[in-house]
Amino acid sequence: MSKVKLTTYVQTLHALTAGQDEASVRQNFAGFLQLLTRRHQLHLWPEILRLLEERLNAGQSALKATVYYQGQPPSPEILHTLQEFLQSHFAGQSIQFDLQAKDIGSGLIVDVAGERFDWSLQRQLQAFSRQLALG
Repeated sequence: MSKVKLTTYVQTLHALTAGQDEASVRQNFAGFLQLLTRRHQLHLWPEILRLLEERLNAGQSALKATVYYQGQPPSPEILHTLQEFLQSHFAGQSIQFDLQAKDIGSGLIVDVAGERFDWSLQRQLQAFSRQLALG
């Protein structure tokens, strides 16, 4: 499947849903899924949604922050604090979180706009070990 075809699907879905009420959006999504099914291209749905989300976020100047954690997802309080930190670091931009469980030990790792903020226990232990080695 060519990138142009995927882009065409994203543009079409965006056009079908822009400015529509919730009932119309649901109906258009259902019809779009039926179209993909008839064309044996339903496997493209996750990628179409991802690209549509990027397109919508670009219009809102929202940054996607991928938050890696192990065990329980971060609490709303932690996410609020994290959002305040990121908004101060990336002034004028809203933040959209993508929470992903990953084997990182305890703590959090956040990837946003090509930067990594590593508050994992492993990174803290490495920093502590370097300090001890320096003396």
